[in-house]
Amino acid sequence: MIVLVSKCSVWHVPHLHPPACVRTKTFQFRVAVHSAVSMAIGTVVGWCWLGPMAQAEGWAPGDIGSSDDGAKGWLMWVSLAIMLGESFVSLAILAIRSCCAAMGDSASADPDPSPRTQQVPTLWWTSGLVGSTVLCAAIVAPLLQIPLYMPVIAVFFSIFVSVLNVRALGETDLGPVSGIGKVSQLLFAVVAPGNVVANIIAGAISEAGATAAGDLMQDLKCGHLVGASPRAQFFGQLIGTVFSIFCTVAAWTLYSSAYEIPGEQFPAP
Repeated sequence: MIVLVSKCSVWHVPHLHPPACVRTKTFQFRVAVHSAVSMAIGTVVGWCWLGPMAQAEGWAPGDIGSSDDGAKGWLMWVSLAIMLGESFVSLAILAIRSCCAAMGDSASADPDPSPRTQQVPTLWWTSGLVGSTVLCAAIVAPLLQIPLYMPVIAVFFSIFVSVLNVRALGETDLGPVSGIGKVSQLLFAVVAPGNVVANIIAGAISEAGATAAGDLMQDLKCGHLVGASPRAQFFGQLIGTVFSIFCTVAAWTLYSSAYEIPGEQFPAP
């Protein structure tokens, strides 16, 4: 306790409120108790012990909220290292469990409960997958000036991690999308070493694919419980996706015209 107090004595907080990355954010209500406790302990350990210690020892001599030489940046990289290790272990365990479950259930798999007229034909979603991959590569590669094969690799990697996210989300209501993004970034550190843009885009594509897969799984599950047609839900998702393109671009245009991104109010990372 004496050591903790001595370390906190050098913690010169410039404002009465904590840094932006420490402020409470809104989470879904259904969060496991151990996850909430883990986040609370991590916040206390990071900002009440490790942060003051890093500043006292001169490891992070800058401003508390600085990502370059402050405690925020120091804690961020330490946290990323921990998250990467945890992501590899968790995804490996989840992959093994998924493979074992698939092999064990293959012989006694239940038939599709929906009539054939309400099912989504395989040709529809496979052609949509190929078309969206081509479209993603054709837009992202020239826009961000990266090789064409990089977004293609990111999309195919997102297919694998999306399966893991769907299973984890279905079992625990918590999808490891953050860890998935970090793992994909580590993969692209090998595929494209030194290319920061490609690394960030790879993580964004993989995380977006895994998140969309988890959301779609929950929608289809709710539709199944209420007896909705999977084909009707498929059309609804297509319509929502098309309109979301225009809404997202419009929202980004409004924000970027009113605020500097990245800037003081919207810092990066």
